[in-house]
Amino acid sequence: MFINVIFAYACYSVIAPFMPLEFERKGIDQEYMGWVMGIFALAMIFVSPMMGTFIHHFGRRWAIGLGALLTGVSFLVFAGISYIEDNTTFLILSFAMRLLQGIGTTMIQVTFLSIVASFYPSTREWLIGMLEAAMGAGITLGVFFGTALFAIGGYVFMLTVFGIIFVVMAILVPFIFPPVLDMYTNMQQSEDSGSGHDDEKSPSISEVMKEANVTTFGLLAMPSYTFPALCGGLGYFNFDFVNPILPLRLVKLGLTES
Repeated sequence: MFINVIFAYACYSVIAPFMPLEFERKGIDQEYMGWVMGIFALAMIFVSPMMGTFIHHFGRRWAIGLGALLTGVSFLVFAGISYIEDNTTFLILSFAMRLLQGIGTTMIQVTFLSIVASFYPSTREWLIGMLEAAMGAGITLGVFFGTALFAIGGYVFMLTVFGIIFVVMAILVPFIFPPVLDMYTNMQQSEDSGSGHDDEKSPSISEVMKEANVTTFGLLAMPSYTFPALCGGLGYFNFDFVNPILPLRLVKLGLTES
């Protein structure tokens, strides 16, 4: 689970040091680079609230597998469009593939958080902390792995290797993750097995939210939710805004692309 999260977030950072250089090579305005990078996070904003419905209808293994497949395909297409000379086509496909990467990463992230919340209630906080650490490790290691692959075989080789890794991950999902993950909550497992007493059971999170009539937009009106969300957003802003600018600046200072 943690390895999947590391690779999922590696795809977020691996392109950042090299795509601005590709844009410059093709003579594309760097203004578009910021939009290409930003659409990844935009996909996460809109896809995350829908993942609960997707998991409910199709199961967690489908979500993980499809997320890995979308991410792998996007990397392979990124490698292919490097040979396209028409800048308009290149830009459209870059936007589309970065959007796919955001969707795929979100599907993997939200599904693993769902697994932790549903199947590991006694160690939930610790595991969520470990998942957050895995996300940070992926963002960090993505740059290192990408740089090494870039030094070995160049831009297209780097993207192709990452694409193949994710496609293989998607194929292996049914063999690695057990069917029990497609059950909704650990509460349901207890109910199906007939264990425990009804008067001793605690309501699930979904039951509490349904009873309290809490909606996604309703959460925004709660300071206890909005303030931490704002702090998290500012933290990611601080991390991300320099990505489209720094690689070109380093090259101008005489440093190599890798």
